[in-house]
Amino acid sequence: IIIRTNIYGMDPLPTKQSFASWIISNLKNGKQILAAEDQFYNPVFADQLSQFILKMSKKEPEGIFNIACTDTVSRYEFAINVCEIFGLDKSLVKKVKLAGLAEKFGWKAKRPKNTSLNTDKIGETFKLPSVKSSLEEFKKQYDKLERQKSSYSLASS
Repeated sequence: IIIRTNIYGMDPLPTKQSFASWIISNLKNGKQILAAEDQFYNPVFADQLSQFILKMSKKEPEGIFNIACTDTVSRYEFAINVCEIFGLDKSLVKKVKLAGLAEKFGWKAKRPKNTSLNTDKIGETFKLPSVKSSLEEFKKQYDKLERQKSSYSLASS
């Protein structure tokens, strides 16, 4: 099995944030963010991806599979969805063109405008989530982790 995907989730390392976590941390701190309105993808929450991989392993398929959400959104639309689901201020999300981000941050490597994946093949076997339902699942896990951190810091005091 070869799996192609585009994921987001909990931060893998203290120095590395997923796009969703970056949005949340900046907006919670009242910082404005820039998000490309002309760069598209269909990311899936990492926990959901792992569930699909486990289910697939039981069926023993062969081939290349794209696992992602069923709908494609721009980076800007994704950020707005994060705001709606997490109750964050949408006015802090500013629409920009991908070329403007590249210029502002001095990116040397070109970024593709569309990295969305066709999920028709895997969709024949499994029901894949939408971006919004994937983000709702992410929020449940995020809130659970925040409660655990809070409990831990209270117990340490």
